[in-house]
Amino acid sequence: MARRSGECQKRCTAQYGPSIESTEPATARTVLREVTVTDPSEGPQGPDGSSTEPDPGSDPGESAPENSLEGSVSDGDQQPGGGSDGDETTEDPPAEESSSRRRILLLLLLLVLVFVGGGLGTFVLDDFPNGSPGPGTPSATPAPAPNATGNVSLTTAADATLLRADGVVPGDEGTSRLRLRNTGTATGELSVTELDVQSDEGGVLPPESPDDDSPEEGELDERLLVRVSAEYPNDETVDLYGDGAFVPIGSLDAGNRTIGDGLAAQQDVIIVVEWRLPAETGNDVQSDSVSFDIAFTLRSVNGTTTPQ
Repeated sequence: MARRSGECQKRCTAQYGPSIESTEPATARTVLREVTVTDPSEGPQGPDGSSTEPDPGSDPGESAPENSLEGSVSDGDQQPGGGSDGDETTEDPPAEESSSRRRILLLLLLLVLVFVGGGLGTFVLDDFPNGSPGPGTPSATPAPAPNATGNVSLTTAADATLLRADGVVPGDEGTSRLRLRNTGTATGELSVTELDVQSDEGGVLPPESPDDDSPEEGELDERLLVRVSAEYPNDETVDLYGDGAFVPIGSLDAGNRTIGDGLAAQQDVIIVVEWRLPAETGNDVQSDSVSFDIAFTLRSVNGTTTPQ
C-alpha cells in the first residue's frame, strides 16, 4: 500500500502469536536565528572603534601622520624606549598585515555563520546600499517544515496483541483491549485502512466429518462473532464493527472507516474487541483457526495526502 505523507500507520495482527509493526514519520524542528554582521574596517569608525576625523583643535596646516591613531596605550603596548608622559602615537601595521587581519576577520565571520546557521536555513547577506560596502544583516530563509501545523505519530505498547484466544470451545467468550496513542503534536484522524481475515481448516477430525462438507475451507470465520469499538478519554464510545451487535468475524472489512472525531496530540484511544463462540456451534469448526490483520492509520487533519 502506498504511504501517505503526513500520516503514520500501525498494523496489528490477531492470530496465535500475532505481531505488531509500526512506522513513524521523522519529525523536524526548525529554529531560525538572525545574525548581525558589521565590517569594522569601513564606515566612520577606525579599525579599533576610534574616530578617524581630524581633531577640531589641531592646526589645519599640520596634517596628522597618515593612518595614525590617537589615544593612550598601556605599558604592555609601549615600544621599547617610549615614555609614559603625553600622548603616544603608534603606527598602523603595514598594509599586508592589515589585509591579513581582515582575512582572519572574514574567516571568523564565515565560521560564525557556519556554526549559527548550520542546518537552520539559508543565510543571505543584504546588498550594500548604493553598491558600496557597509554593515550588512543576514536574513534567514526558513526551510519549510513537513507540516506547518505539527505532526502525528501513532504508537502502541511493544509486543501488544489485539486479540489472542487458544483452545476455544462453543460457549466461550472474551474481551481484548489495545491502547493506541497519538504521540505527535497535532490532532489526527484515526481510521481503519486495511483488514484481512483468513480462515484455515486445519484438517477434518472424525467428529466433524459428518457435518463438514467443505474439507478445504475453514468455517470458524463464519461462527466466531465479534463486536469492535473504540473508547476515548471523554467517555465517548464509537462502534467500529457490529453497530452494537455481534457479527461474524468473516464479515469485517476495512472500508477506510473513520474512528471518532479525531485523536488529539498525546491522547489515547482504546480499541475493544469482544468475541464469542455461540454454544450451539457444531462440530464443523473443530481444529479450525481464524486470523485477521488490521491496520490503523492516523492522518493529520491539516496535512496534504497523496492518493494511493
